[in-house]
Amino acid sequence: MKAFFKSVLVTLVALLIANALIAFIFFGIIGAIVASGDGEVKVKANSVLKLDFSGELPEKTDNVASDGFSFGDDRQIGLRDFVAAIRHAQTDDKIKGIYIESDGAGMGLATASVIRKALKEFKDSGKFVMAFNETGYTQKSYYLASVGEVYVHPMGAVDFRGFGAEIDFIKGTSTSSA
Repeated sequence: MKAFFKSVLVTLVALLIANALIAFIFFGIIGAIVASGDGEVKVKANSVLKLDFSGELPEKTDNVASDGFSFGDDRQIGLRDFVAAIRHAQTDDKIKGIYIESDGAGMGLATASVIRKALKEFKDSGKFVMAFNETGYTQKSYYLASVGEVYVHPMGAVDFRGFGAEIDFIKGTSTSSA
């Protein structure tokens, strides 16, 4: 019986050592992957900044709650950082222009107006702005793209009805008592 307990104890110790070694190797690999990114973006000469307006654009960076199950890059850039990137590109001599890719522009009209103003300032600095869309432009995405040259696939569409507001008038429903 003494030999049995001795072999069980040896087996348990070996399992603990093997698990600790595997965990050490696993966390070492993960740490090496994380440490390999220096965090600094190096821009090459004659680069073009690509702006993608297909997702949501919150006011503040990382303002969107994570579901806890995604494994990719959860970082959601906000309006302030987006405009700051455009303004930085305006002064960077290595960046020659901006390419806009928009499949819907998930933002409000006020947000689109702020971005359009930054794009207009970028274009006024002497650099180019170009937009292309395969499926077609919505009203907001066309509003953003109209700063520069606008291209659309021959089978694409442009859904632009104009900005406006109406208030219905129904006789006899006036709030004034006069």
